[in-house]
Amino acid sequence: MNGEASERPVGEDLTLTQSLRLRQGQWNESPGRWSYPLLCLVWRLGWGGHRLMNGNELASSSAMLQTLVRGIEGPAVGTRDARADRESATATIASHAVATDDADAPEGIPVTVDRLTTVLGRSPLAGLVTASDRSAAVLRDTARLICPERPVGHDVAVPPFWRLALATWPGGPEPRWVPRPRPRWDPATWTLVGVLEAAWEATGTRFLGRERPALFQVAGTRRMAARYGWSLRRTLACGRTAHRIWRHWFEQTEQARLDRLRTWPVARRVAITLGDPILAYRIARAAVRTGRATPDLEALPETLRGLLCSLVSASVADLRPPIGTDRPPEFRTCVARALVVTPLGLAAARCGLSEGALWAAANETAARLLWLLTAPWPWTPRPVVRGPRRARQEARRRAAATRR
Repeated sequence: MNGEASERPVGEDLTLTQSLRLRQGQWNESPGRWSYPLLCLVWRLGWGGHRLMNGNELASSSAMLQTLVRGIEGPAVGTRDARADRESATATIASHAVATDDADAPEGIPVTVDRLTTVLGRSPLAGLVTASDRSAAVLRDTARLICPERPVGHDVAVPPFWRLALATWPGGPEPRWVPRPRPRWDPATWTLVGVLEAAWEATGTRFLGRERPALFQVAGTRRMAARYGWSLRRTLACGRTAHRIWRHWFEQTEQARLDRLRTWPVARRVAITLGDPILAYRIARAAVRTGRATPDLEALPETLRGLLCSLVSASVADLRPPIGTDRPPEFRTCVARALVVTPLGLAAARCGLSEGALWAAANETAARLLWLLTAPWPWTPRPVVRGPRRARQEARRRAAATRR
């Protein structure tokens, strides 16, 4: 059989209609899938391992922001009434989030209010405010609205600052359980799983048992880090997780499919055309996964092709990633709108600048905040367990180096 795939798309002639539903573009918008930038955001806010609740409707969120506007813009700046109203409005917004320490802290270090205060102090929005209005209290109040105190319960009420932005994701207003930070939620992990998939479909290497050394030749840490531009730390953590996912999937589900395929009753004349059924299965799987048809299976009967492709479609569906890398284009705009009605944004609005300059500064500040809050999570690779075999190998290397 020829393993090359043709350029024409999968069609009805190969009975791969079910495979079209498995393409990445059709389930990227599924509400059940997480977006990796959103996960990094909620992890840095300390919401990992909690259930994310919308709290109130978006109209209520807008009403709370208007309360903040009235509480700060009412009296004159610097008076006792202005400070009291500002503290009252900030406390009203903060009351929608549980303000106690989290006993089950997720892995890693979430972003702190002090760090956000430093970032806001150097932001373009703070550059529009005079030194007298840009006090530590204004910056800290804004940072507390962006990053409220971490919750202690299982339910987290989304603070009003993030409600408009989180609603831009599919299924954002619905209650959702936030997973803890694990490399299995990183797109890099599933990219490496795809590398193993492509290698198995092309060569038949399973990367298990005696074939495990081939894992380092196909998806080595330094090679993958250089190819995709990842850090060695992230590549190592995601690479180990990718192999565990691959091993569990192959041993638990895929091996049963291959055993079932070997027991299929196939006519002798069809067996001559089919050749190795496992090879035909791998070719059909590559066609379904990549969305490209292959002429190698056209000689098979239509019924056999349908059975083979239905088995392949189930295999591809079992190994699809639970996350995506998409980010709504209006997400930064919603964050910028929320920044305009924070204490820092209202202090900049009172300086008499044009709306265009204020909006440009808010957009640039929102971009800097999102770069900090949605950057890839700093994974910590699992330590290598030094067993007796590894200890003997290291002892032999040291002895050989000493003799030289």
